[in-house]
Amino acid sequence: MDKDAILLSAFVAVESAYGYSAFLPSIFTIRTFAAQPETKRSIRDGEIIGLFFSLGLAFVVSKMIGNYLPLLFAAGTSILMIGVYEYALSSSSTAVSSGV
Repeated sequence: MDKDAILLSAFVAVESAYGYSAFLPSIFTIRTFAAQPETKRSIRDGEIIGLFFSLGLAFVVSKMIGNYLPLLFAAGTSILMIGVYEYALSSSSTAVSSGV
């Protein structure tokens, strides 16, 4: 396995996570404001933008180095990040209804 491809893929994964955090609020903020009707839609819009950012970056890097590994790393990061945000949305309804 090409060490440069692994290193660049790791950078793509980290930058993808940063991209999601640029477009989406913190878990605390989601849980605090999830009771508002527009919050879920806004979070899901941010997830879509983050996904396009992540996969777009990975596509460019993959084309530059001639290796698909950055796309795999970005896909894994995107699955993780979307999972975290969806968990925050679903757990916020529990926290709000129980008064936590």
